[in-house]
Amino acid sequence: MTLPAGHASLEERELFRQELVLVVPVSHRLSSRRRTKLEELREEPFLLLDANTRTGALLRQHFARTEFEPHTVLDSGSFEVIKRYVAEGIGVSFLPRMVITRADRALTTLHVQGLPEVSIGAVWRKGSYKTLAAKTFLALMEEGN
Repeated sequence: MTLPAGHASLEERELFRQELVLVVPVSHRLSSRRRTKLEELREEPFLLLDANTRTGALLRQHFARTEFEPHTVLDSGSFEVIKRYVAEGIGVSFLPRMVITRADRALTTLHVQGLPEVSIGAVWRKGSYKTLAAKTFLALMEEGN
């Protein structure tokens, strides 16, 4: 899950960090570029992750710090809904790179300097029993980092 979990009764371990990228339709004016800046996006319609999601809240905190006010036309908690609407040309979005797959041929991603990264991790109840499989999984994930 996206960290931090933020509960005193839970333990968590970061497994990896995920880059947030700008997602645009292949027909978009920026689609031939590899990177852009927030300043270039002030007039774009945005499809944003809901503020109640950890990633949506992280993005909004970043916008507040950088004084960037996106023109938001849709808030959604679903990566798939956002990807579909971006592909249809309704707007652009910031999503974790890992949610864009080969099947998303109608989308292009761009690096935006300064965007925060999302921390992905494992979470479990403090003091709870961990199976051998869970312990092995956590150990393997730590080795991969």
